[in-house]
Amino acid sequence: LLAQARREAARNTGLAGLVAQEGIEQGELKVRQGEAAVALAEAARQAAQAAEAAAATAVRLAELNLDRTTVRSPVDGYLNDRVPHAGDYVATGRPVLAVVDAGSVHVDGYFEETKLDRLHPGLAVSIKLMGQTRLLHGHLQSLAAGIEDRDRTSGSNLLPNVNPSFNWVRLAQRVPVRIALDDWPAGERPTIGRTATVSVLEEKR
Repeated sequence: LLAQARREAARNTGLAGLVAQEGIEQGELKVRQGEAAVALAEAARQAAQAAEAAAATAVRLAELNLDRTTVRSPVDGYLNDRVPHAGDYVATGRPVLAVVDAGSVHVDGYFEETKLDRLHPGLAVSIKLMGQTRLLHGHLQSLAAGIEDRDRTSGSNLLPNVNPSFNWVRLAQRVPVRIALDDWPAGERPTIGRTATVSVLEEKR
């Protein structure tokens, strides 16, 4: 219809001497009305496409939120005792439970710095958990690369700020050492945070 109105308007304009001015104006009016209708239809089409995209996004978000209602642990382990109960409200992004990774159970030992020269990765050790008579076995996995000096800070000019009342007579520093367990009993649930005594045996071959 718009193309027909344009053709008629062009024909009337070309026959300006033979066609009344009113007919020319009516043809131009039809052209403008047709163009307005086309623009309105295009706007409606774009609005429909935007609504469709918004609906698709809402569906994907709802599917994602539904999938997140099933909690999947990335590791094999044990849930802590403090877990949500049916009917509890959980805020988005707030942690509500802890998983202990059964494959990462280890012992943290703290050895005096005077003994570090005799320690190295692979060294065999025995481990005795407090309250148990059974000995466990493991090996030294790694030594900490450094520890923090709590008596020294950085001043506003980035120079060392040394405490003038520092106690210069002090005991040897304790350096963290990570010990891997070699014979944790299969099927036995570990309790993280227990106290253990570590004894160095011999180098692991």
